[in-house]
Amino acid sequence: PLLTGSTPWLIEARPIFPARSPSRRYRDRTQKAGFDDDAIEECHGSIHWLQCAGPCCRELWSAADLRPSVDEQRCQWLGELPRCPRCGGVLRPNILMFGDADRNAQRTCAQHERLRRWLSTCQAPLVVEIGAGPDIPSVRYFSSAVLAHEKSLLIRINPREAAVHRAQDVPIHLGALEALQAIDQCVHAVAARTEAL
Repeated sequence: PLLTGSTPWLIEARPIFPARSPSRRYRDRTQKAGFDDDAIEECHGSIHWLQCAGPCCRELWSAADLRPSVDEQRCQWLGELPRCPRCGGVLRPNILMFGDADRNAQRTCAQHERLRRWLSTCQAPLVVEIGAGPDIPSVRYFSSAVLAHEKSLLIRINPREAAVHRAQDVPIHLGALEALQAIDQCVHAVAARTEAL
C-alpha cells in the first residue's frame, strides 16, 4: 500500500505488501515507522538536510551533527548559525516554505522518480491516506493521480473530511491511531480465518 498523509503510520500487515510513503511531513516519522529511505518521498523536503540560504550552490549537507540550542520563550536560535562550507553564508533546512523559490529540490526529485518507477510496476495500488484534508491539497493530488489506475483503491482516514468520490473507495471517519488499530484487527481476523481454512 501507499501510506500518505500528514501522519504516516504503519500497520503490522505492512510486511505482506510492498509499501512506499510519499510523506508530506518530515521523514523521521516514516523512518520510525520502519520505512527504508528509498521508500520515502519527501515532497516538501527534509529538516535532516541543509542547503545554502543564498543559494550559492546546489549542494546539500546532512544535519545529523547539528545540535541546535533554542530559547523557546523568545523563539530564538542561540549560538552560531550553521554556515555554508562554500560561501560562508547561512545554511537553512532543505524544506519547502510558502512562496519559496530557492529550495533545492534535487533529493525530492530523485525520490519522486523512484516512486514513479515503483508505481509503474503496481497492478492494483492501494492508497491509505491519513489525515490529509483539502486545505493543503498536495496529498490529495497525489492520491488522485494514483487513483487514475483502474484497479486502484483508496482508504481515506480523516475524522472530519473523509468523503470519497468513487463507490469502491473507503472513507473512515476516525483519527489515525483508532482507524489503523481497527484495520489491523480486521487484517488479523481475516488472516486467522484464512489459516483456519
